[in-house]
Amino acid sequence: MLNTRNKIILVDNNKDHLDDLSNAFFSEGISCLPLLYEVFYDKPHNGVRLAFFDINLLDSSNESQILSTLVETLPKYISSDNGPYALIFWTDKEDLIPKIKQYINDRGIDNVPKPFIIDCIDKDVCYGNPEELHNKLNEIFQEPTLNVMVDYENVVSNSVTKTINQFFDIIPSTDVWGENINYSENFEKIFSRIASSTLGFNHAKENPDKAIYAALTENLNHHVEHSENKGNWKKVLTSLATVDEAKKIDFVEGFNYSILNNLLHIENNKGLFYQSDRGVLIKLKKSYLRTHKTNFTAFYSSMIQFSYKSTKEVNAKKEIKKSIRNSRLVCIEISAGCDHSQKTKRANNYLLGFIMPKLESKILKLSSSLPAKTFRSICFMEEKKEMQLWLNLNYSIVLGEKDPNIEKIEFKLKSEIVNQIGNKYANHISRIGITSF
Repeated sequence: MLNTRNKIILVDNNKDHLDDLSNAFFSEGISCLPLLYEVFYDKPHNGVRLAFFDINLLDSSNESQILSTLVETLPKYISSDNGPYALIFWTDKEDLIPKIKQYINDRGIDNVPKPFIIDCIDKDVCYGNPEELHNKLNEIFQEPTLNVMVDYENVVSNSVTKTINQFFDIIPSTDVWGENINYSENFEKIFSRIASSTLGFNHAKENPDKAIYAALTENLNHHVEHSENKGNWKKVLTSLATVDEAKKIDFVEGFNYSILNNLLHIENNKGLFYQSDRGVLIKLKKSYLRTHKTNFTAFYSSMIQFSYKSTKEVNAKKEIKKSIRNSRLVCIEISAGCDHSQKTKRANNYLLGFIMPKLESKILKLSSSLPAKTFRSICFMEEKKEMQLWLNLNYSIVLGEKDPNIEKIEFKLKSEIVNQIGNKYANHISRIGITSF
């Protein structure tokens, strides 16, 4: 069954008003979902980018009832994890908009999805006046932030269409018009080979969906990156136009780069990971270090060098002990990508390291000069705490399956940062005096 995502929804209790607004979209070839208001409606939509709501959904004269009904209705039609959307009130009661905001904010209501834009279309002016309604809709669509978001989704959608068309065209067929037996057989064989070539035969056999999506994504990205440049982002990203180097772009207070790293570099689908997966990060028992005739405190101290910001050395040492106590020993699988793709039998190589809470102490600061063997990797979020991954490039280990020192799989790093770690490790061990036997 086709699963359509409704980017534009319209909600009104008056069918004539609802038809008037929806026809404005349909006449321009723009899809939307008109919904006649229902008191017990409870199928919140996800991925909505434009939501048009009548304010007075009960045709009531009681202002308190109007406000409470609307606030109760919004989360019934728009999911709490919907993402950014513009809320446009299609109403003859524009004067109530400030009171709606006050009603929600004063009561601390947190289940109403938060719009990044609130605007209004006056029914008294636009109802029954198609030209005026079109002008107002065009004005709303020209809002820069809304424009780039809608445009990006359109670009991706068009790129998907181009990708499907291109792959459809390369499949040979001897079928006559109206038949597709030969085409279907060839389609299956060619895409089986594509899946095998993308992830490797054994990985593709286990998860053909993932293999095909990985293959199609390369072509999709090409179309996205080379889509028609409308200059919309240039209008929005004014900092890029006004400064001459990146460091002059102001830091945004409250923005957490660790959360961004989670999006860009970490996969958290733990149930889908195996110990042998390239980039998988495993928690080990700290006692494992005895195998290498060391302990966790020594291992930690050999990689991190501190400077004291004050003379409170006793407090600083307590801070270091606390950091060591709250850190955990980990290792990351860094075998060659080609070996992983072919699922060849191999000794899985791991780099030893640890995860520690990010230090924000006024007493300690990290030394700017770290030992050459130390690789300070990304900061990331873990249960609302900022953590940091450190790796020791001198400790490459091999772990057998079900090694008793393995406690659990934490997460998996994405290929880009695994390649970065692998390159750093390769450069490190190739230096004279580093490798020992």
